[in-house]
This record gives sequence, structure tokens and C-alpha cells, in this order.
Amino acid sequence: MAKGLYLSAAAHRYDNPTECPQSCGENVHCKAYMDIVERRMIEHGVPVMRGYQDEVGDIAMQHRVAEANEWEAFIYYVAHTNSGGGRYTMTLCWDNEESKAAAAVIGKYRKSITPHKVTVRTDLYEIRKTKMICLYDELFFHDNEEDCAWFHHGGMEIMAEETVQALCELLEVEYVAPVDRSDDLKAENEALRYQLDVLLKQVDQLADEKKALQKQVDALKDKIAVAKKALA
Repeated sequence: MAKGLYLSAAAHRYDNPTECPQSCGENVHCKAYMDIVERRMIEHGVPVMRGYQDEVGDIAMQHRVAEANEWEAFIYYVAHTNSGGGRYTMTLCWDNEESKAAAAVIGKYRKSITPHKVTVRTDLYEIRKTKMICLYDELFFHDNEEDCAWFHHGGMEIMAEETVQALCELLEVEYVAPVDRSDDLKAENEALRYQLDVLLKQVDQLADEKKALQKQVDALKDKIAVAKKALA
């Protein structure tokens, strides 16, 4: 059986506002990012757990860590975004060689925003209390307007796929790139356009038939009116 992965997206009690082009928050965009990571890892056959998504604050972290420890996940992956106006990505981890090496694998695939830093943190609850490797990602600076806009316009999917590649390596699962369905979608769109054209022509034809029928109805009404007069 493949090694288990526990996912924990940011769940601040009071969501941090971001410099994104639309109304957003750190919790919101980290959850959306983690949705992609979760789906893709499941597609790779990895057992994934992601509990207590509706909870926020300390209680969320406590419940998630306890659940991951009980489940005996192999990796506990956290996704947050940073603040302070910088421009780099960072993976926080426990102070041992195994954790630091795992965090470096994230950096190996993190090409969309560089540089990538590996930083030891032993004070953060999710890193301190998990029994397995904990990789605590700071994806980008959400108060960097340019990077935040990039993330919200296609960058999120790119960064999530980089993470999927790293997690596959760490979990010893063969990575499979997402299927490019652009040609299929183009063909489907062309078929739909053809069907639409056919339907529009049918509508025009029915409209013409309706006009012809209306003329016949009007003519019959005129004849009926003449007959009524003759009978009066």
C-alpha cells in the first residue's frame, strides 16, 4: 500500500487579507490550492486524508495533528502564504536531516517562484507535534500584489503541480503529468458549435413556417369574417 499523505491548508482564526485583484484571504486561496493537490495525489493512488476543514485556529491544528498521528501518515503537508513584501518560497520543517532533505525536494521542483528556502522551525505546533515528516510550505507572499495576481490567474495550478511532483518523489510514487485535453476540448467545442448552428437553422426554419402558417390563419379568419357577414 502506498504511503499516506495528510493535508492541512491554512485555517487562521481571522483570515489574513491579501493583495489579490479580487476579494480573497490566505485561508481561501490555500484551500483552493490544496483542493488541486488533493485531487492530483488521489489520481496517483496515494491515500490522502484531510480532516477538520471547517475548523479554524488552534483547535483545527490540534485535531488535524491528532488525526494524522493516529492514522500514521508518512508526510504531513501544510500550505500557507507569507507576508512582509518578499519574493521567495519557503518550506519550514523540523531540525533533523530527514525533514530538511524532504523540504529540499520541494525546492527541487519549485520553479515558478524562486528562490526557495528551507528553514528549520521547532516552535510551530504542526511541526512540533506531528510524529511524521512535516513540510510547512509558505507558497508566496500574499502582500506581493504581482505574485498574488499571478497565483490567482493560473499560477495556483502551476505551483500545485510542482508540489505534486515533489510529493510523488517523497512518497516513492511514479509521477504522471496531467493529461492535456486541449485538443479534445477543441474538438468538443467544434462539435457543439456545429450542433448549435444546426439548431439555429432549425429555429429559423420553424420561424419561417410559423410566418407561413400565420398567413394561412389570417386568410382563414378573413374568410370566416366574410361568411359571418353573409349569414347576418
